[in-house]
Amino acid sequence: MSYKELMSIMGRSTGMMQEGVLTQNRELVEQGANIIFTHPAPNHTPWAIMQPQDQEGFKQALVTYDKVLDLNTNAILKGSRSLDWFAASAALSELQTACLSCHVQWKDKAQKWPPVSK
Repeated sequence: MSYKELMSIMGRSTGMMQEGVLTQNRELVEQGANIIFTHPAPNHTPWAIMQPQDQEGFKQALVTYDKVLDLNTNAILKGSRSLDWFAASAALSELQTACLSCHVQWKDKAQKWPPVSK
């Protein structure tokens, strides 16, 4: 799968958790979280979608945000499992902010994958 396809799946998993929190459906939260925790890697190095001068910075961002995603997803699960839907919602908000922060920073620098030959 491409990095773009992976990000689409990650977005859907976040949506599953959002719906699960809103409807207080712990199983939906669990399913969305499981996708985040077990997502496969893309079929190429994810930083290859960037121009060479941006690849190292993007690679570091991916490593950092991967830890943030796990931390926030675990907090969502903790709230859901204890039926503390306000805590789950607050953690979900943090997760969505992290996703958006990375996306806003890098999306306009991404190149089409696979590269188009000229």
